[in-house]
Amino acid sequence: MIDWSVFVLAQRARVPNRIAQVKHHVREGIEELLGRDDPEFNRAKGDIPYRNLKEFAADRTPSVLANAHLRVLMSVIGNVDNLERMLSMVWSVCDLTGGHSVILGDDPVTLIGSLHQEDCIIALPIAPRSVFFAASNHDIMQRVQRYDVRKIAPNINHNQASQAQRVVVGDVEPGFLDKRMPR
Repeated sequence: MIDWSVFVLAQRARVPNRIAQVKHHVREGIEELLGRDDPEFNRAKGDIPYRNLKEFAADRTPSVLANAHLRVLMSVIGNVDNLERMLSMVWSVCDLTGGHSVILGDDPVTLIGSLHQEDCIIALPIAPRSVFFAASNHDIMQRVQRYDVRKIAPNINHNQASQAQRVVVGDVEPGFLDKRMPR
């Protein structure tokens, strides 16, 4: 269950556009911190030809700067509060047999509300005719389960197309995507 929780939460962070944004901001923040004048570094550096920690890190440990965003992303994905909240939710898989199939975008998790609110619903397509749902409580999950399966797929598909950054896969008319995918 913990692995599935991490997987679902990771879907929100692994979107290409978000990864690029995190990488940019983390690198910018670290470079700003390392570029500041540091009296301790100046005293300890001796004959080292670097003006500051930023120059030192760029020359001696470039992979640390290049990959710092990965540590930030992993800490966000593995956030204990988010994992505990996800694990406390009511989970269900909805079989859409008899309805339309669902599509899958590169930003696949639909989050209605906030993970830490009492009226949160998470939807994640896991197969052409199956959708994983998590709800903050049993009453909300019962409402989801009573919802007409013929209406679930069109709603999921609209969200998938609207949230997608670059890619959507599945059986759908191109005109449907043209109206909904961001340009």
